[in-house]
Amino acid sequence: QVASLAGGGWAEFLRAHAGRAQEVAPQLAALVQDAEYRDDAALAQWPDTRVQAVAAACRRWIAEHHVPV
Repeated sequence: QVASLAGGGWAEFLRAHAGRAQEVAPQLAALVQDAEYRDDAALAQWPDTRVQAVAAACRRWIAEHHVPV
C-alpha cells in the first residue's frame, strides 16, 4: 500500500497515521516533500542540528504512529 507513495502521498500518510506523534508529522511531511528530491550533495549541506531534529522526528513517528489493524 505505501510502496507506491511519493511526495504529497507520503506526507498525507505520515499525517494520517501519526498517532501520538502528531506534532512531528508536519516536519516529516516537509521532509518527504522536499528532501526526497535533493541529491546527496545538497543533503550533505544540512547543518547537524537539522539532521538531528529530523532523525529524532523519524524515531518519534516510528515509536508512536498508529498502525491500522
